[in-house]
Amino acid sequence: MRAQLGAGLLLAFVVAGAVGPWLVGTAGLHLDLAHDLAAPEVVGRLGRGEGGVDVVTALIWGARASLIVASSSTALAMLLALGLGVTVGTVGGRWLQLVQRIVDVVLAFPSLLLALILCALLPPSPWGVVLALSSTAWAGPLRVLLGLTAEVAARDHVNGARALGASLPRTVVVHVLPLLAMPLAIQSTQVFASAVVAEASLAFLGLGPVPGVPPFFTSWGQQLDDGIAYLWAAPHLWAPPGFCILVVVVAAQLVAEGLAQRRRDPDPGAVPAEGRSAAAARTPFPS
Repeated sequence: MRAQLGAGLLLAFVVAGAVGPWLVGTAGLHLDLAHDLAAPEVVGRLGRGEGGVDVVTALIWGARASLIVASSSTALAMLLALGLGVTVGTVGGRWLQLVQRIVDVVLAFPSLLLALILCALLPPSPWGVVLALSSTAWAGPLRVLLGLTAEVAARDHVNGARALGASLPRTVVVHVLPLLAMPLAIQSTQVFASAVVAEASLAFLGLGPVPGVPPFFTSWGQQLDDGIAYLWAAPHLWAPPGFCILVVVVAAQLVAEGLAQRRRDPDPGAVPAEGRSAAAARTPFPS
């Protein structure tokens, strides 16, 4: 039930970020000094921010920025972790030990600090933020995938496929990846949640997506930065974006917990991926 709730909240977040800006437009982001810092009871909805910017419109555009940056950085990080993890984990030996030591070194440094350094060195752009976040988010999933892949690669059905002449790509795709689908989904969800927080943190510090540039007119982290100056005078500036970040992160964690629970307690009527892969291993494959 909690996983379905989290998935529903994430779906609402995706719809708001993908479709919402087309519905609300950019009129609410224009200056309206007559309603500067207007409270919700004065102008309705969630009030106005600094310069009379509509808070609801800013939230919807901020959802798009978080969606694009977090999804892109998660995709890049997971592609790198998956490619290295399944390849090195299947090969094993010294390559596995070498990559594990590199991962340990990367994980020894705070990821947000590394992202701050990269954002400061790279030209200010949204894709620089994506590169900085993905460059620091791959190590954790890679560490998990290395261990899982090495364990799967030592199973009998994988050894049987190798003995029958299956090539490394065929072994990885047919016999290893099916058993990593659920852990990969769990890691992707957790990385996405971390990316949302990291993007907001960078934007709060002035290193996030460039504000005012389509499609990144604003972001939740920038709205938190704008509202911190009016902490008590205008809490409607920082409370909504903070609440949105909290809801998205909690929703992603609920989905991850639901997937982990399903992995621990699989459907008794389902055919295990290992069984399907083992059956495939009984037929010879070309090298």
